[in-house]
Amino acid sequence: MNKYNLKENQFILFNAGSGGHKKNNQFCIDIMARAARNIALETTLTPVIVYGSNYPNKIPKHSEMVNIKSLKNDDFINLLALSKAAVISGGDTLLQAIALHKPTLAVPVSKDQPDRIQACRDNQLILDCALNEDEIVITVKKLITDKYLARLKQAMASIPNLNGLDICINDIQELLLEQNNEKENCNSY
Repeated sequence: MNKYNLKENQFILFNAGSGGHKKNNQFCIDIMARAARNIALETTLTPVIVYGSNYPNKIPKHSEMVNIKSLKNDDFINLLALSKAAVISGGDTLLQAIALHKPTLAVPVSKDQPDRIQACRDNQLILDCALNEDEIVITVKKLITDKYLARLKQAMASIPNLNGLDICINDIQELLLEQNNEKENCNSY
């Protein structure tokens, strides 16, 4: 936060995954960055764009935005947690944003993401739109209103907070128990 002169809840985080995704011969993050620039001009929020390690172009400099090539995962998650909201693709980060109860606009950048985004939207956990500069700007303005911030946070707070590691360990324990029971049943014949 200090490095980029950011204050909690006063910036909006933009990221399109690794930065290498393209649509119509344009990098998806470039489309998001153009939308972010308009957001900077039309709101009081500072856009923070994390371009991604696979983004091949030079990172632009704009005084009204913070542009970052890439971050370690824990630094990225910390920025996400401290942002007012996020505009991200529909990959793993989308689910991390929901777990952090972060109001999110999801924008699909690859073919595996629309189903995940739809499931989250159907549960009223996110807003979503197409990868289109104008649609992103319109939907971000909607996202950052008190009405939508409250609605999304309430929906996210209503889902159970599950620990994936605990679920996996419990599933493995159940499988081992079933396997032991089957062996005991076989031995009793």
